[in-house]
Amino acid sequence: MISPPPRVEPLGGNRYRLVESYQYDWSKEGIGYRIIVPAAFECDFASVPRFLWLWISPFDLGSAVLPHDWIYAHGGLLPYGSHLRQAGEALSDVGRAWQRSEADRLFGRMLREASVSPVKRRRAFRAVRLLKRGSWRAPVAGGAEVAAAGAAPT
Repeated sequence: MISPPPRVEPLGGNRYRLVESYQYDWSKEGIGYRIIVPAAFECDFASVPRFLWLWISPFDLGSAVLPHDWIYAHGGLLPYGSHLRQAGEALSDVGRAWQRSEADRLFGRMLREASVSPVKRRRAFRAVRLLKRGSWRAPVAGGAEVAAAGAAPT
């Protein structure tokens, strides 16, 4: 389920800062999941070079770019408490790193749910698979609390 549009402030160039935390909830195989992108996270909204905006603009992609950029910024090893799984009535940390392909599939899912046209979805998905390969960063401090075991991100 797509949350309300995120509140961001421009920082100059193609950089933006998230003003308040943003969360996205979804379910797979009857299990609920949540990803939380904290306030103050800075991103470039999908790294789409300006000369490609006629083909696919970052503004066409909506809030799907936030969790995707958040996961990429951490090389899949998210800080404790930012990727949660429903456990009965409570939420608990998933406790496992994301794979790049899983982050890209979540991006595609969010684009579908946001009613981005099939043509633009395919363009965006292909672009992240081909062009964002070098953006997958090594895990950063703050992600160390994530355990190596656990259920796969979905």
